[in-house]
Amino acid sequence: MNQGRLFLLTGTSGAGKTTVATELLRRNKNLRRVITYTTRAPREGEREGVSYHFVDAQTFHHMIDAGEFFEWAEVYGNRYGETRKDVETLLGQGFDVLLVLDPQGAKTIKTSGFPATALFLDADDETIIRRLRARGKDDEASIQKRVADMAFDRSHQDACDYVIQNKEGHLDTTIKNIEGILAHA
Repeated sequence: MNQGRLFLLTGTSGAGKTTVATELLRRNKNLRRVITYTTRAPREGEREGVSYHFVDAQTFHHMIDAGEFFEWAEVYGNRYGETRKDVETLLGQGFDVLLVLDPQGAKTIKTSGFPATALFLDADDETIIRRLRARGKDDEASIQKRVADMAFDRSHQDACDYVIQNKEGHLDTTIKNIEGILAHA
């Protein structure tokens, strides 16, 4: 059995990471997503063990101390991370693994020397702002914070292997472009 490959999907808030990841996973049977652990509260429609593993701050801290995380980061006051065991198990079973994470986490993995292909998903500022407002998950202050952080997020593009523009109304083109990368990485 061949070892799977690790793919990192990152980008700015509102670039469409979750939408793109969902579609990639639906269309590619050998691609698996590691369920991320987080300290944030579940949003409407999210389910434990499907969307995320929701844990309290103390549990997350113990997992850090025990060295359980492959990668973790604090983003907007909440912690997110994927366990080493979950990543290595899927890769060892021959599955390609998709991690959806913030740019800081992708850069950490890329600079660690672990073999991974990093894809930075972006969109124009107007599209991102429209998407953030449309998803209805954040108040206006949170949206403005995310908009202010876009330049910082984009500063991590240099650590990624590919930058993909996710243009409004062109999801299928975005998916096909990424599938081409996955096929040849």
